[in-house]
Amino acid sequence: PNPNPNPNPNPEHIMPTRICIKNLNDEANILSVASPTSPVGSIISSQNQNPSFRRGRMQSLSSRDISASSRLSGYLFIFTAYVVLFVSSFKYESIEDKFTDALAQDVVAEHVIDIKEWKRLSAMVGSASFVGLMVLIVGVHFDTMIARKLWLKIFRDGSMGEAIILTILNLGALFMVYVCTSINGIGGFAGTNYNVYFSSWLGFFACVYTFGLWNTAASQRNVNITFSLRYSTFVTQRKTVKGWIWTMFFSLVTFFSLLEMFLLSENFDKPVGENQLAIMLLCSSGCVFCCLLVLFMNALCSWCQCLCHWHKIELVILVILIGFWTWAVFRFTGINGLVNGPGNSYFGAWGSFACSISIFGSWKADYKNDVMMV
Repeated sequence: PNPNPNPNPNPEHIMPTRICIKNLNDEANILSVASPTSPVGSIISSQNQNPSFRRGRMQSLSSRDISASSRLSGYLFIFTAYVVLFVSSFKYESIEDKFTDALAQDVVAEHVIDIKEWKRLSAMVGSASFVGLMVLIVGVHFDTMIARKLWLKIFRDGSMGEAIILTILNLGALFMVYVCTSINGIGGFAGTNYNVYFSSWLGFFACVYTFGLWNTAASQRNVNITFSLRYSTFVTQRKTVKGWIWTMFFSLVTFFSLLEMFLLSENFDKPVGENQLAIMLLCSSGCVFCCLLVLFMNALCSWCQCLCHWHKIELVILVILIGFWTWAVFRFTGINGLVNGPGNSYFGAWGSFACSISIFGSWKADYKNDVMMV
C-alpha cells in the first residue's frame, strides 16, 4: 500500500489517456470513454449541435437500418393519397345512378360526356395496387427476420434498386393522373369527383417528393450518379432554374388538357369556342418551347461561363410569358371563360402565371451574380 496516498491529486499530474475513435458517428462508444467536460467530449458535444453532422449520422444509421430511412415519410404520404383515391373511386360506383340523374338535369357540369369504363376501372385497380405496394414496402422496412439483408440491399441510401422502384412509381402515378383527371375520367369534367382529382395529383407529387429524398440521400453518400451531380450543380448556380421547370410543367399540363378538350369538343352538350382553344394551344406550346430554350441556355451559361448578356434576353422572354399568362388567366378562367372550373387546364394556367411571376425575383439575384462575375 502507498504510505502517502493523495486523496486529491492535481489534475495536471494525471497522464492523458489515448482514445482511438474509429467512427465519430458511433456516439454510444465515444461517450462511454469521454465525458462532456473532456476535450473529446467537448468536440462531440459541439458536433452534436451541428445540423449537418446530425443529418450525416442519421444517414449513416439508415444505411445500416432501413427502418430509419428518410423515404418512409414519402411512402406513407403515397399510401394516404391512394387510400383516398381508392375509397372515392369505390364510392363512385355505388352512387353512379344518382350521379347520372344529376347530370341529366344539368346540375353538376356544363359540359357532359360519357365516362370511359376502362378509366373508371383503371382508377380503382391502380389505386388498390398502389395501396398494396406501399403496405409491402413499408412492411419490409421493419422486417428483421425473413430477408433483412435483401431489403437492406434494395432500400439503403443510394440504392439503384430503390431508384428503379421509385421511377416505376412515378410513371404509374403519372398514368393515374391522366386516368383520373382527364375530361372523360371520374375526376375530370365528366365526374367532377374532386377527391379523386386532388388525391391523384397528391399521389403523383408524393412520388416525386420521395424520389427527391432518395436523390438527396444518394448525393450525400457520394454515390456516383452523374445526372444527380450535374443537376444539383445546375440548380444551385442558376436560381431561376426551378421556376422555369415549374412553369414548363404547368404549361405542359395546360397544353395537354386543352388538346384533349379540342379533340373531344364534338362530344360536349354545349359548344366550345374552337378559336379560343386554338389560341390557347398555340400559346401554351410556345411557352413550353420558351421554357426549354431558357433552361438550355442557362445550363450552357452555368457550365461554359459564356454569353454574359444572356440574362437580358432571359428577362425579355420572362416579361412576354408574364404578360401572356396574365392575359390568359383573366380572359379564360373568369366567368363564362373557356376553363372557368376546377380542372387541369384551370390550375395549369394559374400555376404558370404564379411561377412566371416568382421567377422575376430569382432573376434579379442571378443578374447581380452575373454582374459581379464580369
